[in-house]
Amino acid sequence: SGAGKSTDGGNTWTPIVPTSAFNFVNAWECVFALDEDLVWFGGLSASFIGEQSGVARSVNGGLTFEFADTSAEGSWPHDLHFIDAQTGWLASGEFPDSDTGQGQYYGVIQRTDDGGKTWAKQFDVDGYYFTSIHFTDAWNGWAVAQGDNVSRIYHSTDGGANWTQQSVPATGVLHLAYVEMFDPLEGWVIGWEPLTINPGVVLYHTVDGGANWAHDPFGPPYGPIRLDMVDSTKGWTVGANNLQVGAIMVYDSGGP
Repeated sequence: SGAGKSTDGGNTWTPIVPTSAFNFVNAWECVFALDEDLVWFGGLSASFIGEQSGVARSVNGGLTFEFADTSAEGSWPHDLHFIDAQTGWLASGEFPDSDTGQGQYYGVIQRTDDGGKTWAKQFDVDGYYFTSIHFTDAWNGWAVAQGDNVSRIYHSTDGGANWTQQSVPATGVLHLAYVEMFDPLEGWVIGWEPLTINPGVVLYHTVDGGANWAHDPFGPPYGPIRLDMVDSTKGWTVGANNLQVGAIMVYDSGGP
């Protein structure tokens, strides 16, 4: 798997396929571009001799990549976030096999201070796996994690060294997928909850750094996987439902 790069506002796209040391099967889960040159991919790479999870880094807009192995933590990368060319975080995790039920929920957060060449574990948790992470500066960060039909929001005020759990106003099944913060006070988390046949979008908004998360009435019948807010009133998300129908959804001033 790979991605595409556009230099004309999205009118045309050029495929980018990062490679690792194994360079056989590459399943990239997430991508983060700091500018037109610096880009990182996180995911899994496999060959006949084994597999690695890790991060592929390019400093020339995707022409070439260097691969950093993070598989020592035994988790699949799900999201990346960088605040500058050197400092970034990786949210990873594993979950039971959907067919056999074997395995466990486990989540880990790693940090790099050398542009993604090496990664060090900062935090891990049993019973959940991390799906998204976002830092607004060198100190303030948020991460969301999923467990067995439950989710958590974590917050750090010291660059990821320590994390505290924040309260989510949900009483039933909840799967949180992504977090995006504008600044240390305002941001959103998005996920889904089961409806009758299809999942329904769940969106929470905070204006106090996550001390309180307010449910927003935005509930199209899809399970979102990403969120991109351009300002405090408008953004987009993408997802699919159990009828194998995908959609790009726009959020504008409190409604679909």
